[in-house]
Amino acid sequence: MSTSPFPSQLQMHHQLATTKTPEFVVLQNIATRQKFFTTNNPTEDQCLDCEGNVVYEVIAYANTVEEAQIILFGQPQHVF
Repeated sequence: MSTSPFPSQLQMHHQLATTKTPEFVVLQNIATRQKFFTTNNPTEDQCLDCEGNVVYEVIAYANTVEEAQIILFGQPQHVF
């Protein structure tokens, strides 16, 4: 079992499924594979560009900036 103080992605997804609407969404551009996160707006389709074309896919949702960064970059590596 992991002793990391940070939740695993599975734990984060479970937590998000049982809590309020997530604050952030992590997206990936379909063509370039570039990943980023932005504020989650559940009232609009965030996979679309301004012309209505599907250009992004949802990678994950996060409640905090730290969770979104972990999804994008992985767990922080501590160097002592």
